[in-house]
Amino acid sequence: MKHFDAVSKETGTPAISNFDMLGLMWPLHQRPQGLLQNRAAVNATPFSSLSESFQMFQVAQRNLKRLGTSLATMKDAKIPSTLFPAQKDNRSNKLHDASFLCYPVSPPADWWHKMPLTIYPVVRNRNLDLFGARNSFSNAVLVDMHERSSCYKLKHFHAGNLSSAIKTGEDKSPDDDWLENSTLKECQEAICNWMVCLFLLSPLDYSGLVFIRVLIRYNWVSGCAPAIRLKVLNTFFEAVQRANSAELANQRPPIMFEAQEKELCEAMR
Repeated sequence: MKHFDAVSKETGTPAISNFDMLGLMWPLHQRPQGLLQNRAAVNATPFSSLSESFQMFQVAQRNLKRLGTSLATMKDAKIPSTLFPAQKDNRSNKLHDASFLCYPVSPPADWWHKMPLTIYPVVRNRNLDLFGARNSFSNAVLVDMHERSSCYKLKHFHAGNLSSAIKTGEDKSPDDDWLENSTLKECQEAICNWMVCLFLLSPLDYSGLVFIRVLIRYNWVSGCAPAIRLKVLNTFFEAVQRANSAELANQRPPIMFEAQEKELCEAMR
């Protein structure tokens, strides 16, 4: 139903308001949030000004569409080499400018050999609250992961083993005495804890992201019975750990998506 805000002085019949006239060419849902969606504000504005606003909006939309098309067809710019001045970096309040560069665009095989196998110094005090990971895994694991070619089982990142370490008054080392993950949720949390450790110590290591991507593709092996599902997840994790450990020990990058996918398929057999 039309809403009439005024009556024509000449004919005495209802006159179409500025709001309704604007709606004929500029639907309400297409207008920017603000006064242009307010009936009283639109009616108080000269229609010539409203028409000018509509034309400016059309020009802006055409420019955005043109820009989007040009960006889609534009070739990637060449990343220039950057020479940084001498700087100090303590990974705390002094960060080197190179810390804020994006991930390398070249294949990891081109530069992975430059990464040290041992992360030094060993630092336990990390900002785990940032990831909601406080008291989620043992310090013994975090310390051991400073040796990047170390190999683990999924239970080593199980939050339940932190409680065991606290009860004994000391951290256990990652060995076969630790509690197993007994539910899917515990496995998922353990994987998340592993990814947090990787990110903190080796942010260029893509293993965790690839691991999750493979599991998403296979719907977290939901077609298996619960007990078999847990076994598959643990077997898959250990297989990736062994493969990555061998690669890293030879200064080669961690295995990528296709190789991890093969490991999962093997674990499901």
